[in-house]
Amino acid sequence: MIQLYHVYKKYPEDITALSDITFKVEKGDFAFLTGPSGAGKTTLLRLLFFEEKPTSGQILIDGRNLTKLPKSRIPYFRRNIGFIFQDFKLIAEWTVYDNISFVLEVLGVAKKEIRKRVIRVLGMVGLQNKIAKKIQTLSGGEQQRVAIARAIVKEPKILLADEPTGNLDPDMACEIMELFYEINVRGTTVIVATHNMALIKRYGGRLISLKYGRLAA
Repeated sequence: MIQLYHVYKKYPEDITALSDITFKVEKGDFAFLTGPSGAGKTTLLRLLFFEEKPTSGQILIDGRNLTKLPKSRIPYFRRNIGFIFQDFKLIAEWTVYDNISFVLEVLGVAKKEIRKRVIRVLGMVGLQNKIAKKIQTLSGGEQQRVAIARAIVKEPKILLADEPTGNLDPDMACEIMELFYEINVRGTTVIVATHNMALIKRYGGRLISLKYGRLAA
């Protein structure tokens, strides 16, 4: 499903973020992307979400070469990918419902179907009773669950999560990881970027390790 071949990403002033990255993630896999801060984890996820283009190399998702994808096709391509950002990127003044439903409104989904899907995903993340609450009134763990609900409400084939437990206590981090595994069991390919080795050891699974922008393991 996801294939990278000799991918490089360089920034101005000759800063190399990723160097010669080659790996494959099969459909339905659960993979951890790990490495110390500055290893290139976020850059790699941004490439997979097509927020940035590689300097060289090939990235294929579902057989489609992202490096040759026209700009006009990017929004359509992203419909199949859910992205959970490290800083959530929720709109604090909006309600939980509005933050999640907005994703489907952009896609042109009917209002009745939007409400049905939002209620379903809030049930999955245990926030049914928070549907009308404003984001700014929620705890950090609850906001993370809203971010997850927003990412999966469009029923993506791939879910990318950038340090999703970085600001959570150990118990809440485990609850979030359980959610990711439930989503994976439903058929979604999941890649979680984290430097939390305790979580990786606890849950196991595929491991892709980066160090100084290179594939270490």
